[in-house]
Amino acid sequence: MLSHDDLSSIDGDVYVSPRYLAGTTGIGDPALAPLLDLGWSLDHDDLHNAYLNSPDGTVRLGYLPEGEDDGLWRINAYKDPFAAPSWGVCFNDSCPTEFVTAFTTALAEAYQQGPDAYLAEPEAGSADRDPFLAVVVPLISRGWQIDHPRWASSRSTRPTATQGWSSPPDASIRKPS
Repeated sequence: MLSHDDLSSIDGDVYVSPRYLAGTTGIGDPALAPLLDLGWSLDHDDLHNAYLNSPDGTVRLGYLPEGEDDGLWRINAYKDPFAAPSWGVCFNDSCPTEFVTAFTTALAEAYQQGPDAYLAEPEAGSADRDPFLAVVVPLISRGWQIDHPRWASSRSTRPTATQGWSSPPDASIRKPS
């Protein structure tokens, strides 16, 4: 894993430093590209929100700049295209596009490996399938704070309180005033 201070890893212009404070670019193109490259279908509604669907209909992405809340990105995966989602993630409008691009790149790689990769159940102690080890520990080691606002949910915020995540996705997480 690259250090957040590793300036040699920067590809392109960076106008905010450190990069995790950058926020969204306001366009979805970079984060949509890994999935579009796999031939996923792209549709738009009359508000210009973008919707991507995997060829088999088991993964759906919504880029919703004109949505009803601050959830700019919503991604869900399904074992069956007509069933309830197996998992979902929401990135709000202050999340850096680079973060979402990293997620969709990993999703594209997992999708190419098949449903066992992108629908894999969490596995405690597994370096790549234990959500706590794969996601939470690296954040805590960089100073993020974790709390449990309610049963079956976790929330973490950067010490600067400008970025955060919640599991399951929680639309109530907002940047403090």
